[in-house]
Amino acid sequence: MHDTEFNSHSPIPRRGLSSIEAAEFLRREFPESETWTCWKVEGMPYARALQQFVGAGSRSEGEVAGYRWRRMKASYPELVYFRGRTNPRELGDAWVGVLEVQGQEGERFLLFSYLNSSGEIGSSYFSSTADFGLLERFGLQVATALAQRGDRIPFTVLGGRDFSLVAVDEGPLFLANEMIEDIETQLHSFFEDRGLFERLHLRRRRGLLFVGEPGNGKTLMVRHLVRLAHRAYGASLFSLAIGKHIDEDDLDSLFTSAADQGPSVVVLEDMDSLLRESQVTRAGLLSLLDGVDPREGVMILATTNNPEEIDPAFAQRPSRFDRVWRFEPPALELRRRYLDWAFGELTRELRDRLAEASGGFSFAFLNELRVSAAILALRAGREAVSGEDALAALELLAVQFKAGKKGHRADSKEGKAGFRHVERAKAI
Repeated sequence: MHDTEFNSHSPIPRRGLSSIEAAEFLRREFPESETWTCWKVEGMPYARALQQFVGAGSRSEGEVAGYRWRRMKASYPELVYFRGRTNPRELGDAWVGVLEVQGQEGERFLLFSYLNSSGEIGSSYFSSTADFGLLERFGLQVATALAQRGDRIPFTVLGGRDFSLVAVDEGPLFLANEMIEDIETQLHSFFEDRGLFERLHLRRRRGLLFVGEPGNGKTLMVRHLVRLAHRAYGASLFSLAIGKHIDEDDLDSLFTSAADQGPSVVVLEDMDSLLRESQVTRAGLLSLLDGVDPREGVMILATTNNPEEIDPAFAQRPSRFDRVWRFEPPALELRRRYLDWAFGELTRELRDRLAEASGGFSFAFLNELRVSAAILALRAGREAVSGEDALAALELLAVQFKAGKKGHRADSKEGKAGFRHVERAKAI
């Protein structure tokens, strides 16, 4: 958490404590503790969980994963940073102060969270123990427990806010069965066949690249794979928030953390924008993907909407991205499968009619067809979607689809957009 008083675009006039100042403060406040360890957790899979450890609100004690904690009196302010939510099960975003932590086997240590000299909370902590194994177990067990509370999977994000992913798939994957099986086999082989990689003297690193127009299942497949990797193999999950502030050192830190916590999955969405919208260079990225120091135990899942903008050095040479799959707009049979699932209450004849008429639609458009039909039904006071609702929604989306193909440019015959044009649009 970066504490810039909630405005990341404005510098704050005063930063927090340096590590030296923090250590001096703790020695004054707790002279009975002889050892203080600066525990740097940034990029670790439990970093987000430690920020949430004390929960929401102003509780003075609690228990997570068998570790009991209580607030310790100190001159440093006690504070929980909490972003308002509608879900009461969500936890606080960060906390500062000193806790006493005690494990089930009698382990005891103090944990200090503070605003550091870079204006960050939760990137490092101070602990009164030098037992690094204890701290590592503590962090991982807390992360696992908090993820299970909401049945969510934690993601560590470089350059952005960590998040958690719902542990179950949103719905079925409407792709060719052979394609799904091929992609899943790559994942299972990577995590299960470690001995095979060693016997063949192969690096244990794989890169899978998904290309194609937006809305055709790339992101759904990535989510499906990371859920599968986490559920079946306990994989740690990492991602990258692409921005102007990201450079090669950041990317190196991401891959290093993923390798250290391996087996891991690293997700690079919108691969084409990485070199365009960050400080990462082509040579730097090539070195990370296929250099003399490749990261072992890491599977990379990358996506791009614009494969023509991907350098052939990435997309056409195995060992950088070993396999590439194209996600096309669904053909007729896949549209039928999706519409059978979405409109099971309609007749076979009508579903076939919708499938025939929706040629060129992406899965995102087909999903919107389902949503729009449901909205029309609700507005008409119907509890279930009728054939009339589905056909009306198809007509509306067909207009939008056609306009999108033109870049949503107005027909020159209709003149400039204005009040009359808007009124006409409302009447369609």
